Amino acid sequence: MVLSFSVRAVMAATLTLALLLVSRFSAWSGTEKAEKSSAGSQESPVRETTENMVVMKDEEDRYEVVATLGELTVHHAFKGRSRVTIHEVFFASYPRVFFQEVYNVPLAEVKKDSDRFLQGFDGTLRAKMLSAIYRELSPLFGDETVRRLPPPDERIITGMRLAGEDFLQNIHIEVAGGRWVPLTDTLLIKIIRSEPAPLYAITDEEEIQ
Repeated sequence: MVLSFSVRAVMAATLTLALLLVSRFSAWSGTEKAEKSSAGSQESPVRETTENMVVMKDEEDRYEVVATLGELTVHHAFKGRSRVTIHEVFFASYPRVFFQEVYNVPLAEVKKDSDRFLQGFDGTLRAKMLSAIYRELSPLFGDETVRRLPPPDERIITGMRLAGEDFLQNIHIEVAGGRWVPLTDTLLIKIIRSEPAPLYAITDEEEIQ
């Protein structure tokens, strides 16, 4: 397992499309969708799973899907090489957080059991990805620093926490006034672009509310 913090520029062109597709299909969560296929044709390029998975590419040596992790969009790329599959994962809204693992399993088998492999080889990929983005954002809130989101939002963010009982499911962000909201793609980008704010800004924000 390797965590890499290098930006994959070649993936940037897929981010807008990925976010659009996942947003569109997330409204279908919890409903059944019939998959239609004609004789001799390939499986429908879009299918629902427990993580709102959307298939972006299905080729002999490459399988790409976009899924959700909590409220965040995650891009998965499975690359087949003989009887080995390389799994690469990054956050669509912040590809700097990148994870890679290798399976001694052919790509065809990964496709058949994609729900399981989306969770990582040992089933802990969700926790690893959430922990990685949490560590990436933590320095922004060091030394009791609060953050002001860029305009026109300009809310004050006072901290964050990993959420989940039996296993990590999401990251929650604390907004001035004591409100906790889930970390979304849009909010993640805003936090990355936020600026440090003085502590008295919290009182000002609470008075406004």
